[in-house]
Amino acid sequence: MIKVAIVEDDGQFRKSLRRVIESRPDLTCIAEYPTGAEAIAGIPQNPPDVVLMDLNLPDSSGAEVTARLKSQL
Repeated sequence: MIKVAIVEDDGQFRKSLRRVIESRPDLTCIAEYPTGAEAIAGIPQNPPDVVLMDLNLPDSSGAEVTARLKSQL
């Protein structure tokens, strides 16, 4: 089972992504985060195999969040 986390500020789109992920028998969505700060705090506590990252988050860029997470993990 591949564990996926979603970082996306648009709630409706985030839920749609979760539905698509969970429709696959080999994928599971373990977490959703609406902001970069929440992702930085939560992802290290429960690391996924894959992160779907929005590049335009309200509090930071997805590229910055990815770089910070990469250095922590």
